[in-house]
Amino acid sequence: LEIGADMAKVKYPGSRESMEWAVKSAADMPVVMSGGSKTSDYEFLSSVEAVMDAGGSGLAVGRNVWQRDDPERILDALEKVIFDGATADEAL
Repeated sequence: LEIGADMAKVKYPGSRESMEWAVKSAADMPVVMSGGSKTSDYEFLSSVEAVMDAGGSGLAVGRNVWQRDDPERILDALEKVIFDGATADEAL
């Protein structure tokens, strides 16, 4: 924020409350979630759900999509969580 970044890419800190603190600390700068290592569909979508609920602007991922057997399935689920406000359970 202080050096004029356009956005902040952060690892999911493990809880919605911690992510809310990161978003609040960034003032009006967009905060996106870093994808991290590949996890299960449910675990990944649950963390994305928490990030979005905490005020995150989106995510920047690679492995968690492209290393899956069916990347299109997870992309469809991500769209539901990010743009439609679905839960991880609903998206799957």
